[in-house]
This record gives sequence, structure tokens and C-alpha cells, in this order.
Amino acid sequence: MHREELSKEAQLDLVDKAIAGDGQALEELLRSTSGLVFNLALRFLGTVHDAEDASQEIAVKIMTRLSTFRKESAFSTWVYRIAVNHLKDCRTHQFAKAPFSFEMYGADIVDERAKDVPDLSEGVDRGMLARELKLSCTNVMLQCLDADSRCAYVLGTMFKVDSSTAADVLGITPEAYRQRLSRARKTVAEFLGAYCQHGGAETCSCERRVNFAIATHRLAPHNLEYLELTEEERAQDAFVDAMDEMDGYASLFDRLPSYRPTPNVLMLDFLADLRENNSLDWMHAHEKRKKEAQNAFLELVQGCIEKLAETEPCLAALDAKDLVFRINRDTRFSDDKSPYNPTFRAHISPAGRMPVPVGYFVSVTPGGSFAGGGLFAPHFKDATRMVRDRIAADPQAFLDIVEAPGFAERFRFVGMPLKNVPKGYDPQSPAAEYLKCKCWAVEEHFDDAVVTDDEACRRALLDSFAAMKTFNEYLNEALKGFAMPTR
Repeated sequence: MHREELSKEAQLDLVDKAIAGDGQALEELLRSTSGLVFNLALRFLGTVHDAEDASQEIAVKIMTRLSTFRKESAFSTWVYRIAVNHLKDCRTHQFAKAPFSFEMYGADIVDERAKDVPDLSEGVDRGMLARELKLSCTNVMLQCLDADSRCAYVLGTMFKVDSSTAADVLGITPEAYRQRLSRARKTVAEFLGAYCQHGGAETCSCERRVNFAIATHRLAPHNLEYLELTEEERAQDAFVDAMDEMDGYASLFDRLPSYRPTPNVLMLDFLADLRENNSLDWMHAHEKRKKEAQNAFLELVQGCIEKLAETEPCLAALDAKDLVFRINRDTRFSDDKSPYNPTFRAHISPAGRMPVPVGYFVSVTPGGSFAGGGLFAPHFKDATRMVRDRIAADPQAFLDIVEAPGFAERFRFVGMPLKNVPKGYDPQSPAAEYLKCKCWAVEEHFDDAVVTDDEACRRALLDSFAAMKTFNEYLNEALKGFAMPTR
């Protein structure tokens, strides 16, 4: 179970401040419950994506209903109640659309097709794949219980909530809760005993099941959802454990790790909050979040570097820390005195943040993330002249790249064009519109849904970079011999 970082008194103090309109107190209160809510949603809904969506919806309910909290129970109990009621009513998650049962799961396990599947691990460590399958399977198995039984089982066996608190959350008597929990535990134990290696059965083992899971698209070797989540340290339960000793089968679920939202979710959440609270005081109060978000971005960039280096060895020695731009703004000559730019940016190039040679640009901000390439240095007159000269010498070579099928439709071109073609260049050139430009850059934008999926985000960036590689190579050829201006 997720350990609450705040004492009961500290939480109640935050509740009072939040109700009185203190935005920072509200944010801290929501953060103190985010791990609890996410883990409960993950166990109840069965998939990481559905759990992340539900966690955000539950956070909104906690925020909007905070004034109804009467302090008649612990704040965590009140949060449990809101979360459980939301999850029981949720009809948009995967298993609501395709209900599951123990009978269906059992039939799937004994499917003879599982014996004839070749090795599909794609070189990924089979131990890691088996663990991923185990974590996925145990959460999916819970979907075979009806909603009421699942609530009792998750609260009692996995969160170790005492019977009085769990009964209060579910709106039933402690005796009725204990009976419901006992029935659910018996049902799960019987299933594990009949089918699962962890319950003593030989019918199914995670190791043997890996290839069939990949073949049926339940496991993706290069997208291990559970192993990519941030695992929190195991902690003693914050509640008094007044339950009977669990049987051995149920302890399989007790050993499941506790998770936090994925790194990219933490990154976008931090940037969204910074956009709304752009001040030195807010930043100083959230240094820990800033470091978490920055580390997530560094990890994303470093992952891209490692993959790009397979075809561009000149990038192999790069360290993401040397490529990232500061988020602090220079406000001396600006009417906007906001101290921070709520965007993480990096330029993957042998020269690091310098614009030449051109490389691959990563920009992450809520609602406006993109992959970029090309030259964006309008103040470097030598660089703009060199590119114009190259285009003017062979206009068709440039047009073949930027007007290639799919390129113009995929990328937004950023040129900052002048009104006219500069003197010395042919205004009748077929590439006249590009000769007007002061920079030659492209961008491909991504929805937040892509960015918050760590693996999907990395794949999208790399796919975009591959599509703009020829464009970058053209510009770098034009910029050979360019020297950065000295101050």
C-alpha cells in the first residue's frame, strides 16, 4: 500500500487551508493521495492507461467535493470512498466493454495453441517478460470478480484496510464486509490452486506463457508497462491490520509492488502546474517535483540519443544533461515577467544546444509538444546566407526534400520569411519562397496522450526524427565550414 507522507493532523490542516482557497494546500493534499488513488485504480480496472485516466477523474472529484468532508472519519477513508464509488461506476475502461470471468480465463489458460508458439521475445530478457506477464495477469485476474467482491478483495488483501474502515468505505457492516472478503478470497484461491504455478498448479507458468501472450498481443516485448512504472518502496500499512491472517494464495497479490504514475505523466503534470503558478515562491516549494520532472525528460532524451546513435555514431557520446535548455526566462527586456518557461527543451546535436550543426529538437509542454529539426538561427547571417546559397544553386534538390510525398503534410515548416527575395537571389527561382526565409525548420506536434505514454512518446519522436533526417543532412551539408560568431 502507498504510505501517506503526511500525518493525519497535517492532512486536516491542509484540508482547512484548501477549503479556504489556498491553492498550494489543495495541490499538496491531492499529491498526498495520488499514489493511493492510482494503485487502487490500477488494481480495480486492470490496465495502466485506464488507471491513469481514472486517477485524474478522481482527483477532480476530491477537489470539487472537498467542502463536504466533515472530519467524521480519516481523510484517507473519505478519499477511499470517493475513489471506490467512482471506480464501481466507471463504464469506459477496457473490461467494462469486454467483461471477463474465471471460466473464460481458465479456458484461455488451457488453450492448446499456447504450446505451438515460437520464440517471440525479440531478444528481450525472458525473466523480465515473465515478471511483466505476472504483474499484468494478477491485475487482470481481479477483473473476474464482480465489482463488490473486487472492492472487498483489493481493500482487504492488497491494501490491508481494517474491516471497520473497509465497511465504512463500502457502506456495509463490518460483518458483511468480512463475509464478502472471505468469499472473494476463497474464489481466487480456488482458481489459483487449479491453474497457476504460484498457487501450486502445473497448468500455467508465466515463463511458458510468454510467447502465447506476445502472439495474442497481451504482452509487447518493447513496451513493458508494469516494469516501466516507478516502483515505490514497500512500507508498513498506515491502517491497523485487524483482519484475519491471509492464506498463502492471497499473499501472491500482497507481494505486488506499489506504483506511481509514469515519469512522463509526472513531467506533464509538473509543467501544467508551473504554467498556472509561474512564480519563484511556487518553484521553491516544489523543488522535488521539478527534479522528478527534469529527470523524466532527461531519461526521454537519453533514450532517443541511444537509439539515434545506432545510425548516427557521432551522437553516441552525448549526455542529455548537456543538451537541455534552462527553463528560467530572461525577463529584463520583456513585459512578461513570468520567471519560467513551462517547457522542457533539448537539441540533440554534436554541438549540443548550439544551432549548428543542426540536429533533432525535443520540446515538451502541455498541449504543445513537438519534435523538430532544421536550422532556427535567424540572427546568424552567415548561416542563413550559406543555406540560401545552397538552395539557389540547386533549387530542385531542396524542393525534392520539402515537397516529397508526406513530408509537407506531416511537418509544419517554420521559415520566418522576409517580404521579398533578398538582393542577389533570383526572385523567379522555383524555390523563391524558401529563399525568403531566415530559418529553415520543421515541427511535428504530438497530443498529450502520446507524450504521457512513455514508450509511445519515444517511438513517435524517433519516427519523426527518421522522417526529417534527409532534411537535416541537406542543411548540414550547406553549413559546412560555418563558424559560430565569437562575442
